[in-house]
Amino acid sequence: MWTPATRAQHRRVSKRYQTDLSDAEWGLIADIQMPDLETRVAILRYKSEQMKLRLSEEVVYYIARISKRSIRELEGNLNKVKMYTEFRGLEINLEESKKMFVQHDSVSTLMIEDIQKMVSDHFRVKLVDLKSKSRAKPIVTARQVAMFLIKKNLDKSLVQIGENFGGKDHTTVINAISRIIDQEDKDIELIRDIEELHSRIHNITGL
Repeated sequence: MWTPATRAQHRRVSKRYQTDLSDAEWGLIADIQMPDLETRVAILRYKSEQMKLRLSEEVVYYIARISKRSIRELEGNLNKVKMYTEFRGLEINLEESKKMFVQHDSVSTLMIEDIQKMVSDHFRVKLVDLKSKSRAKPIVTARQVAMFLIKKNLDKSLVQIGENFGGKDHTTVINAISRIIDQEDKDIELIRDIEELHSRIHNITGL
């Protein structure tokens, strides 16, 4: 569930990236872009070293693989492992890690089409219109929210998202996500819509 604090964090990160990486497209969506697997592995190695926590490479890669939603989730999973090893006094192995995070393997799978349908139902627009070239304001808003939520909750690239909206260019996806970020502290009704949809996604995925 989003909170004023998380929204503020999103805006701060977005502003920083837009200032420091103005020539990089990713700067516009840095606040919701989860690092790739290799970067997650590097983060875990760095954090575990800071914690003086010894982890095997297979455990590091496993935690990185299942932690796809956010940096907060990544760090939270690492903290779980730290508490486990401190309680047991032993280094955790891969099998124990899998038992600890079994919910990640049993969680319901959410697809791009699921979020598109959820958003089209919420905003009462046709799914076909969501994927169309229509510039009608209600449809554009629903489309932008859908793109934002897909990038936020699924491990999909900008190109993949665009392809699922009638073959739209990745820059269209960037602009849509940027537009939603810009409106987060200005449009109370839109914030409520996104929070409600995010809550429904959470109820499905458990994450």
